[in-house]
Amino acid sequence: MGKRNNIAKSGKGTPTYRAPSHLYKAALKLIKADKNEVVKARVVEVLHDPARSAPIARVELADGTERLILVPEGLCVGDEIACGASAEVKAGNILPLAEIPEGVPICSIESQTWRRRLFLREHPGSTGCLSRTTCKKLSCSCPVAK
Repeated sequence: MGKRNNIAKSGKGTPTYRAPSHLYKAALKLIKADKNEVVKARVVEVLHDPARSAPIARVELADGTERLILVPEGLCVGDEIACGASAEVKAGNILPLAEIPEGVPICSIESQTWRRRLFLREHPGSTGCLSRTTCKKLSCSCPVAK
């Protein structure tokens, strides 16, 4: 007679195998902007969230509302970020895929920001580089951890 494996044990739902969801900060929400609009925000504080390995930031939008976003490498308290098609290409800004030039480090690619369909999510410290081919296709090289 054998004994139960760890996967079977984790299905019991005892406190040992439960996620500490009471410690989680909140759900992350990206900043949405219309086609010709640029939404600006300022980083208020950088937080540690037990739910993920990357830090998160509390940002204050121009209209006074606050959101939590993932912090890419190089973003500090007091920095200004922008979201929109005509936003500047720098760390923390959210741009449509068509507006990102080749060779720029990226940390997340989503099909639609409000639906959270992810194509790529990298840790903000690692970098993936975007390149375009002649067939109007995009390719992304990302570091692979072994």
